[in-house]
Amino acid sequence: REPAAPVHRVHAGDELPDVVGLDQVVVGAGVQAEDAVVHLTARRHDDHRHVAPFPDRSAHVDPVDVGQAEVEQHHVYVRQVVESMYGPEALYRGAGLRIYTTLDPRLQALAEETVRDGVTALAARNASNGALVAIDPSTGQIRAMVGSADFQNESIDGQVNVTLRCRQPGSSIKPLTYVASFERGWTPATLFWDVRTEFPDGANLPYVPVNYDGSYHGPILLRDALANSYNVPAVSALQFVGVDGLLDIATRLGVVSLAHPEQYCPEYPYDSAPTYGLALTLGSGEVRLIELTAAYGALASGGYRVPPRLIDEVVAADGTVLYRA
Repeated sequence: REPAAPVHRVHAGDELPDVVGLDQVVVGAGVQAEDAVVHLTARRHDDHRHVAPFPDRSAHVDPVDVGQAEVEQHHVYVRQVVESMYGPEALYRGAGLRIYTTLDPRLQALAEETVRDGVTALAARNASNGALVAIDPSTGQIRAMVGSADFQNESIDGQVNVTLRCRQPGSSIKPLTYVASFERGWTPATLFWDVRTEFPDGANLPYVPVNYDGSYHGPILLRDALANSYNVPAVSALQFVGVDGLLDIATRLGVVSLAHPEQYCPEYPYDSAPTYGLALTLGSGEVRLIELTAAYGALASGGYRVPPRLIDEVVAADGTVLYRA
């Protein structure tokens, strides 16, 4: 796709344009800034059924309140992305960068409400925080991002964007194990025996997984084992593909934090990667939510992976396009 205007790409260390401060961040299609303090006002396009890569910013739009707390969290992430692109000097000299993000205000508002309601519903199970990221699988555009249930709540570290932190994924990692098995000849019709099984674990006692319902279900097809999230078939699949097989497919799908938490997980306390066992397919490792969501997007796109992105365009005050996705 050819850009509509010349694009001047700036890299760390390059001479920057006159206007390089981050004081306008566009969520959806518009933003306002006052006295160098970012005040975000999201705008809604008339029709979100079709999301174009470069929506018509001249179209009639109405202001929508998407929640100042979460906008502040996006602002932090946008700052991090821009700093990684242009270096810290792009954020702290001058003023006037216009940054157009991929967020959809209506989806963002719905996502914030969903996280709040979900955490409230699970409070009896000691849930105190939640996160959500929604990605268009065909473009990689992040349409909604909620990093915590309450940005202002210090007791849950609300200003930490959990979508970018490593957490145990539970059974949501199982599809990657099964994808690896498909590459090795298995199919959705592969038959398992969901029975009590002792898996060798080196010098340790055998590993005996149990299902969440405490029962075994006898002969079952792979597609049904996955649909019901049964543990014994998932462990059998990982034994078939090997731990390295799961780490390989995860890395190829962009879930790099699983194989190398020492590089991608800020809270990981060691200098080298862990040694995983068969419980890995049940979620014993840790991954970043944004990576796993993008990996699911590759499945939705028939195996075509598009890296997630939050920024569509960066424009200087004089109209120079510094970056366009």
